Amino acid sequence: MKYAIALCVALSCAIAAPPVRAQGERFEFRQFFATGSAGSLTITGNFTGELENGRITRISDIYLFRDGVPFRGNGALYTAQFDPKTRRWSQGGYLSLDGSANNIMFVDTDYGGGDAGFFNYFYSVTGIGNATFQPSFYRYRVPQTTQLELWQAAVAVPEPSAWALLAIGFGALGAAMRRRPASRPRTA
Repeated sequence: MKYAIALCVALSCAIAAPPVRAQGERFEFRQFFATGSAGSLTITGNFTGELENGRITRISDIYLFRDGVPFRGNGALYTAQFDPKTRRWSQGGYLSLDGSANNIMFVDTDYGGGDAGFFNYFYSVTGIGNATFQPSFYRYRVPQTTQLELWQAAVAVPEPSAWALLAIGFGALGAAMRRRPASRPRTA
């Protein structure tokens, strides 16, 4: 019985303890293009990444939408970053919450790996001065990367009262197990 109570307490502590290293966090973004060769549109999206010192890296699980229409390959979109020396795109990429250090392309093919058969792509690169979306043959451009609205998605975090309720529940379970009479073997 003591082992059951000890196990319940250990599980409660393990569940309540904060993780040593946070897994990827979810981010959302929005970019409004007032004018383009086919009129105005809005690009929205969300992705998983790791935030450190205001920069989001290791971006994956990407979903993008053009006026609500999903990009081809949503959830498995590729990322690339621009190299100003070679003027080429390669694998990688990062974003910043304030737009001061953006270097990312979200694309539906492995463009950084040499596949140029894309249908939609969106990029935001600080230094070349724009955030651009191109569906097939239409081009949309915004002059500043700081106009990209990017925020951390809200995450449901249990309140301390929920943890307390969990601990009380484990305690009650342990007490109930302790008070239960031991079953005796029947004799013939």
